[in-house]
Amino acid sequence: MPTLDNARWEQFAQLIVAGKDQLHAYGVAFGNRSEGARVNAHRLVARPLVAARIAELRAVVCDRLSVLTLADKRGFLHSVVTTAPGKIDENNPLCQSFKRRITTKKGGDTEEIIEYELPNKLKALELDAKLAGELQDATAGDRLSVSFFQITQERHEDAVERPVIDVEQA
Repeated sequence: MPTLDNARWEQFAQLIVAGKDQLHAYGVAFGNRSEGARVNAHRLVARPLVAARIAELRAVVCDRLSVLTLADKRGFLHSVVTTAPGKIDENNPLCQSFKRRITTKKGGDTEEIIEYELPNKLKALELDAKLAGELQDATAGDRLSVSFFQITQERHEDAVERPVIDVEQA
């Protein structure tokens, strides 16, 4: 949508998007801050052309401020859930931190062990469900986490939060 033909309406819309209240925006655009200006500002913001312009300007601002799109966020969460721990090294975006240590075996041989801290897969599933609008109430997310935790525990009784990956085997 191009700028509004009425320059005052355009200025009003831009001031609203900039965070000014309706009375202030109306006062700057029209030079009127009387009590009647409050009613006029309310009417102006409700006009379809002005409301559409405000929505469009807000979308532009949001696009410029947003680091990641919704698709980017959901894509990252997908990679958290589907990436195998053995496929991650310290340069992978999923690696939150890592520790290197060298141990000496009985025969005098040394081995390097690297521990990687990875994002919580169950939390990623919950966040993705929230972004998709699948979790409407707060307790639904808690129930989802508990259910996945129980399933995980049944399958992997000895599972740990931070897997230790032997570099030689990975």
